[in-house]
Amino acid sequence: MQRTEFHFGYLAACAALAAGEAMGFALGALAPLWPLALVALLLVALFGYGGNVRRWPWVAVFLVGLTLAGESESARRDVLRRAELCAGPLTAALRVEGGVREGDAWNSFDSSLDGVAVRVWLPRGETAPPRVGDVWTCAGWLKRVPPDSRRRRDFWVCGKGTWARRTVAADDNGLAGRLARVRARLAAAAGAGLAADDTAVALNRAMLLGARAGIPKDAKALFTEAGTNHVFAISGLHVMVVARLLLTALTLAFFPVRWAGLVLLPVLWLYTLMVGASPSAVRAAAMASVYFAAPLAGRRPDALVAWALAFAAFHVVDPSLLLEVGSQLSFAVMLGILLFLRAAAAASRRWTAFGVSAAAWAAGVPIVAGTFAAVSPGALAVNVAVVPLAMLAVTCAALGAVGGCAATWLAAHLNNLAALFTRAMVALSWATARAPLARCEVARWTMFETCAWYLACVLALWLVRSVTRRRRLQL
Repeated sequence: MQRTEFHFGYLAACAALAAGEAMGFALGALAPLWPLALVALLLVALFGYGGNVRRWPWVAVFLVGLTLAGESESARRDVLRRAELCAGPLTAALRVEGGVREGDAWNSFDSSLDGVAVRVWLPRGETAPPRVGDVWTCAGWLKRVPPDSRRRRDFWVCGKGTWARRTVAADDNGLAGRLARVRARLAAAAGAGLAADDTAVALNRAMLLGARAGIPKDAKALFTEAGTNHVFAISGLHVMVVARLLLTALTLAFFPVRWAGLVLLPVLWLYTLMVGASPSAVRAAAMASVYFAAPLAGRRPDALVAWALAFAAFHVVDPSLLLEVGSQLSFAVMLGILLFLRAAAAASRRWTAFGVSAAAWAAGVPIVAGTFAAVSPGALAVNVAVVPLAMLAVTCAALGAVGGCAATWLAAHLNNLAALFTRAMVALSWATARAPLARCEVARWTMFETCAWYLACVLALWLVRSVTRRRRLQL
């Protein structure tokens, strides 16, 4: 009972933080008054602690979320107001955060402007294209969209009075440059033994190294229709495969398991940086870091605690993540899986494999239905097979990429084995995408429908826990 309450406290704190941030964003028009929420937080902390009031920390956490969201929303609205009132082009220093693309007439990259996500478009000229880590000072026009829209805005450097210049260049001899060269070598090794135009090569590189730009458009559309495109976003699946390979190597080298985190954490973060440090990869690496660092502090690793601490840390640093679909899916799906595994601790492996897929699918249904007005029933069944195949493909591709630096023949064998698993994923996704009712268009779900769905999921988890508990007693 004590263990359950311990986890409930962590999850309740995360829920209070999310509720406070949601309230702060919902009251966007009152965002400039966020200092009042800070004053309320101080008063609650003072009188709650001094008066020994029960549950006052949850109220304080709620006010923390309200304060952070109000400050973030106020800064975002100030940027948009400044862009609209500016008589000429808006001048800003923009860091190249990723998504670099080179076109015939335009170069573009992803960046942020005081909390506003922007896509910067530069005319292709004589200057070198932008690289991740660069800082460009640009004068341009921020595309106008509805003020409450959270989607990425275009920042166009075109027209009279606009200009762009690179003010800080990425260091090729720094950590990012060195990791880029390592990534290029691993990408080359991942293609050993396979034809250069083989689709499996591009898919394996995407799953292992995050090189999603190389995936053919028809293959990308196929996995999207089947609801299996998540395997190409570097996330918990990929980070845990790398961690498992490292743990196996450390075990074979008789390295103490308790101190494995000293090796795992630096390698996992270097891998995360090497694959581009996408938000999903950073979230997965943070959770893995908390999990594997627990033995170093004399504590037992706990995935739920790792999830809660990662959720709190990311949403305190950037409250706007609460409104990003990718972040919502990432945290919701992982929480659904962890809660199911906790409830079905005594279930058989075969039943658990389907349950994990069902838990991940159920956790994401309201988010997908509310955002994209669609539900993918086909993904519920196909991911039972696709996710294990993806894990096997990533494992073989990783071993092939590393082994290719020592022996080309070894890389060729492992890459062909990875390609076999990848082709099976393609075949299953193709069959699912063409199955009837694989993807259904629905009306956007309301808050009531979302709450009803998650309440049904909680009841299902309670039922699973009751069944597995009775089975444990019978055994």
